[in-house]
Amino acid sequence: MKLDCCENCQLRPTLCHGVADGWGVAGCVSLDHRKCAEHGWTCVCDSRQLAERIREADGFSCELRKNLRPTPAPIPRYVPTIYNDFPRTKLLDLDWAAVPLHVLFKSSSCAGLVPIAQTAQDLRRVLGVRGHTRIILTGPGPDQPLENFWRFHRKARLLNLIRELEIEVFTMPNFSFAFDAPPLHHRYNRSRILRVAERVSNAGINPVLHLNALHEDDWRDWEHLLSTHPEITTLCLEFQTGYSSPVLGHAAFVRLAKLQDVIKRSIHPIFIGGARYAGALGRSFNSATIIDAQPFMHTFHRKMCGVRADGQITWTFRPSNLDEGLRARFMANLHLYSLRIEERFRGVPAMRQTEFYFQAPNKRLQPHCEQRPVTDLALFARIPMKPERVPVPRPLSRSESPTRRRAESRLPIVRGRVPSRAGSVAIPPSLHRRSSLDKPQPSGFDSKSTADAADGR
Repeated sequence: MKLDCCENCQLRPTLCHGVADGWGVAGCVSLDHRKCAEHGWTCVCDSRQLAERIREADGFSCELRKNLRPTPAPIPRYVPTIYNDFPRTKLLDLDWAAVPLHVLFKSSSCAGLVPIAQTAQDLRRVLGVRGHTRIILTGPGPDQPLENFWRFHRKARLLNLIRELEIEVFTMPNFSFAFDAPPLHHRYNRSRILRVAERVSNAGINPVLHLNALHEDDWRDWEHLLSTHPEITTLCLEFQTGYSSPVLGHAAFVRLAKLQDVIKRSIHPIFIGGARYAGALGRSFNSATIIDAQPFMHTFHRKMCGVRADGQITWTFRPSNLDEGLRARFMANLHLYSLRIEERFRGVPAMRQTEFYFQAPNKRLQPHCEQRPVTDLALFARIPMKPERVPVPRPLSRSESPTRRRAESRLPIVRGRVPSRAGSVAIPPSLHRRSSLDKPQPSGFDSKSTADAADGR
């Protein structure tokens, strides 16, 4: 077997389907095989394990051995995820609710996996919902609970128990598709998804395939599978781990829309944690469903839902009283949140344009270098003013005559304002000096010249 490149490898295309350009041209040889043993990945470096897993998953080809049960319709556009009930409150009146697979079964050292309820009514009582609530069992979750489910789902008759719990729809487990794992491990996990879907359908439960693809060959395999099985109309994608990146998530959404055009029939996608694609789902698909736990988790954190004028959903903390139940808060959050999701599906525009806020730093801004104070800059520097020294005049001696230089060195005398002579000013009689005409005149004084004296001549 030649492993120098993907083109010459005998495992392609039935098992491996090649490697993307970002991993080099050496195929499986370019991978770090120490991680294969550490994480238990399926690879050609361990031929014994590869043979066991091919037998376990009944081959790595993207094929179904029989047709699957069709998914009931219609499923609402938004379904909330429930983890447990609200204490000291009445049962929630919900038409649909979603429950993760790792919440339905708990690990036990003796029995492997133990369900949280044995009957349908007990399950709805544990979740705090009414008896008529239709439940969707979602497969995505932590890796270890999913591996435990694959290990015990046939021995412990877990599928028969799921049917007795009256589960309406079961989305398949999302077995890990790590980016740095060998492509053979991706084929192994995809085959496990198909085998679980076949067994779920045989047990009388409506399965929904979980579509996970990292390479173009994966998408082509899904296109071929859906073209040969027209009964499959619902697919599930998860946008919380692998597709949480905006770049990868957008690429997966575009490729899913292209897949619908290739198979030439409408599909109903179920997006888990993909509320940001509500508007695009309404434009690209006739029907779709979004499942997340936003109202449930924010209610437990004492937050209330709000919608801004630009259409953005906000969550504001509001403390609760000691005796206050959370049922009313959850129903209010669920109503407003689902209403906004519906508006995005229908393409209802916002009242105004979205505002882009600058992200505030978590800590204070610190300069990269030591800065001087502002007062040290030339623009803001204070120039000290030297006090003007005024010479103290020396008193004149009796024998010294005043000179001009001597007079200039004396302190200036501030005089008052001199009134203008433009107009006559009336001076009260009590303020002006007594006129010289009132004094007794000397002998020989002519009284006819008094008028000239009064005029100042």
